[in-house]
Amino acid sequence: MPRVPDRPGPAAAPGPNDPEPTPESARTAESPAPRSTAASGPAAAVGDDWEARVAGILVGLPRRLRPLLTWLAKQWVGRILARIAAGLVRVQIFDRSMTLAAQAFTSIIPVLILMGALIGPGDSSRLMEIAGLPDAARSMFVDAVRQGELGAFGLVGSLLVLVSSTGLARALARAYTAVWGARQAPSGARAAWRWFATVLTLAMFMVGTRLLGWATRDLPLPHLSLALLQFAADCAVATLLPWLVLGSAVRPRLLAAGGLIFALAMIFLRPAGEVFLPIALRSSADRYGTIGVAFAYIGWLYVVSFCLLLTAVLGQVIAEDEGFPGRLVRGERPPATGGPLR
Repeated sequence: MPRVPDRPGPAAAPGPNDPEPTPESARTAESPAPRSTAASGPAAAVGDDWEARVAGILVGLPRRLRPLLTWLAKQWVGRILARIAAGLVRVQIFDRSMTLAAQAFTSIIPVLILMGALIGPGDSSRLMEIAGLPDAARSMFVDAVRQGELGAFGLVGSLLVLVSSTGLARALARAYTAVWGARQAPSGARAAWRWFATVLTLAMFMVGTRLLGWATRDLPLPHLSLALLQFAADCAVATLLPWLVLGSAVRPRLLAAGGLIFALAMIFLRPAGEVFLPIALRSSADRYGTIGVAFAYIGWLYVVSFCLLLTAVLGQVIAEDEGFPGRLVRGERPPATGGPLR
């Protein structure tokens, strides 16, 4: 753990018998000591940055508080909590969650309406019934599909819907870039397929997770099968999204940590949504009509977006930590203890 740096004292003046410094010795004295190759990698960089931050904070604190905070910073829990707090501030989680929720509503809903227009109003109504959507949301979606049939969209309109929906993918790219500190996410024409794949993945995820209950109802253990499939789908989509928008900036093995935490969080968040979301939709529809249903959905999307970013920050902190969980995520061997061989 870093020690509070002392003020350097004055340099000793050279004596009369000391040899005069040569240019080679001066360059050798000025050059820093080479870093060990064992300290290379993301965990070492994060560890060096962490030690520098802790040392800078301890310098400005009263002396009586330094031992306690030094001990807390040495503990794994204290180090993780401090880095999570710093990550949440860096990501601006509240603002980005609202941005993602609004972008998801204005990007995915038009894509779903376009997909409903492709399969027709009758099949769309049956699909929504199988998915178990609340009555208010089902009627709003069916009305939108009937008013926006494929002929109303046209080829140009369909392309405009798909192109405008990529705003969600770009918002996700900015969010995950802030989470992982990546230099730059893929952009330009070469990243277009990633943006389209991101939006289509989210649209299929929203519909597919609702259909899993219908698909597993005839299995021997329907509730257990549904829970396992939903867990796998949550983990897969939370790992696939940052890989799509970040490209090769972060290894998929590191992204899987956040995906696993998101799947664990959805075990509790999804049942809560199944209880409170229909109540909120029905109440909002009775009071404000269709616009109330939209507001209720945006509120629920904000909760899911907040959970997605929070678990991404947790996964990033654990994956880049120099402790045992970080080494396990990165697939690194524990450092040698240097003890005698037995």
